[in-house]
Amino acid sequence: MTLSLNRQRTLLMACGLAGLLAVGLGAMGGHALKSILTLDQLATWETATRYLVWHVLAALLLTLAHPRFWLWPASILLAGGVIFGGSLYLWLLTDIRWLTFLTPLGGFTMLGGWLTLIVKSIQYEP
Repeated sequence: MTLSLNRQRTLLMACGLAGLLAVGLGAMGGHALKSILTLDQLATWETATRYLVWHVLAALLLTLAHPRFWLWPASILLAGGVIFGGSLYLWLLTDIRWLTFLTPLGGFTMLGGWLTLIVKSIQYEP
């Protein structure tokens, strides 16, 4: 098995895990946490879930489209979604405020993933 296939498999598994967590955490926010979190906090939870789901889907599509060429943008998009959503989930569950300082890092990482996709698209020759 080539290194590229190993990376693709790893990224696909990471997408699967992140997608599983996004759905599970989204359901948790929609049901179990309604009596614990405020409406503003639930809105933040929903935002974290939405961003994570979209970035998991983008990473998954890129990974399946052309594994060797799109692995970097896919990896960066997935990492950004996990950092962004994860920092918000952890903050809301633990009330550790400093975790929100990681949220912009996740946002910038997501932006970097989209920028990497643009650059790679310019370089792409089918």
